[in-house]
Amino acid sequence: MKTTQISDGKRDDCNPLLADLLWETDPELFHFIYDGDKSLMKMLFVAEWPLPVGFFSHRNMMVATQSGQPVGHLNCFAGKRMSEISETHVQWVPGVAPEKAPRLLRGLEALGWLFPVIPDDAFYVLNIVVSENARGEGLGARLMSLAEDKALSEGLKSVHLDSAANAKAITFYRHLGYEPLVETRLCQLRESEHVPSHYRMVKMLS
Repeated sequence: MKTTQISDGKRDDCNPLLADLLWETDPELFHFIYDGDKSLMKMLFVAEWPLPVGFFSHRNMMVATQSGQPVGHLNCFAGKRMSEISETHVQWVPGVAPEKAPRLLRGLEALGWLFPVIPDDAFYVLNIVVSENARGEGLGARLMSLAEDKALSEGLKSVHLDSAANAKAITFYRHLGYEPLVETRLCQLRESEHVPSHYRMVKMLS
């Protein structure tokens, strides 16, 4: 088994491969939000990484590496920060992708229809990513344990996350003590696009 190191995201150390790994966690949703353009999502990921706040800010991130190469990351924060974080991402879009901004902003707006509100006393895992060649080594469980530790350190009572209902990860989350709170779906989609229903998964912390 390879040695895996996990560290906080560093402002000046953004590896674009992390964006590729992220896309594969929920490809239909990301295809919808970013208009099918993975390079656009990667551009936003890299641009937003050094910012102090935002969906892809390094301050939300913990990065897992093996032999210096990224094999996963955890993106998490107190749920009460979601509004500030999402607003920063929305404001950043026109400057990074002006020609695609209208469609991209409509895709981001749809997240408000798909994902339930996060309670102020909850911690939120926006993304957890483990590359295929690093699975089966307990890395995902380690990352989730770190998220729970962060939640407890901030005095929060639960951890929330959203996952496609048809994802294999649902079994993983259940194994860690997470239970589905509600199943949600998008009611309005662009022609020929499909986003599967999602579960809000929740674990209460003692």
